[in-house]
Amino acid sequence: MLNHQSGIAQLTPPDRDLLDLHHDYTDEEYIRLASSVALDFEPGTQVAYSDTAYVLLGFVIDRVAGRFYGDLLADRVFRPLGMSRTRIVSDADIIPDRASGYELAADGTLRNQAWVAQSLNRTADGSLYSTVLDLARWDEALTAHRILTADELQRMWSVDPHRDRRQPFYHYGYGWEINSWRGRRVIEYDGSWQGFQAAMARYADRQLTVIVLTNLSLCRAQRIAHTVAALFDPALARLDTSLPDRRPRLTRQFEALLAEAEHGTTTALPLTAAGRQLLSATWIAALGRDLRATGPVETTTLVGETISRGALERIYRVETKEMVDFFTVRYDDGGAVDDVSVYQEY
Repeated sequence: MLNHQSGIAQLTPPDRDLLDLHHDYTDEEYIRLASSVALDFEPGTQVAYSDTAYVLLGFVIDRVAGRFYGDLLADRVFRPLGMSRTRIVSDADIIPDRASGYELAADGTLRNQAWVAQSLNRTADGSLYSTVLDLARWDEALTAHRILTADELQRMWSVDPHRDRRQPFYHYGYGWEINSWRGRRVIEYDGSWQGFQAAMARYADRQLTVIVLTNLSLCRAQRIAHTVAALFDPALARLDTSLPDRRPRLTRQFEALLAEAEHGTTTALPLTAAGRQLLSATWIAALGRDLRATGPVETTTLVGETISRGALERIYRVETKEMVDFFTVRYDDGGAVDDVSVYQEY
């Protein structure tokens, strides 16, 4: 459930629209609703983001601890770390300096955040108020192992393979995405809810963390975080400028992979043995679901090309309607694909 390999169905768009955001669900009502939907896949065989799983885990904490998970966080995390301005969301309480959330209408008009029932603002898939300084305290506590041990952090920041030992398309750890950008490990996450967008990116080998909190829904906070990181370390800079393409055949093959995945067909891309192990039917199906959810693909641009460890590596910037994906594709001497990694940026 933590690494989104449970198969527990997401109840909200784009796949479904089963959750009434204006209804104050009891725990039992929410559990009945979640239980009424069949698993999307057998646990451990695929990966798909599921807020539902995190909400249910919050109920587990409530039952095991015998009290609300938010109170447990306050006692075990927020107060010990001095995170005095971090707490569960409440529309009723008077909270000094609370920011208002905003959304943009289709015509560009700025509007107040949509109202959401209080029960859905207290669930374990998010629903926290915080500040940049409080989250900096959280980041320092992680580095100093004040809340979790080094072994626990290693577990949290690892990507579990599927049951068949193949690597998943999405690099979910436990509550984090474990990414790689231009050879640097990036431990990060972002989210949007009720007129707010937030992102936190940890560049562990650079001892750099960037935290972005905004009060405008869907304003690309993750892109802001990556851009700020590059101000401190130019090696982390985003790649947006197209390069002369001296190997257009490889680009056409990559574009065909995207089209095949988006339409649910098997790839004809030439693959090495390692490439066949990675680009399994499950991996390509996950890529296709992602492209259909955020797409369609609008542009594919070659933005990087290097020789790394004796092999050709090309970085393609793929812009869809709602996402920017950077694909690093590694080739053998004959032009067969040996490895593909995906770095997504909302």
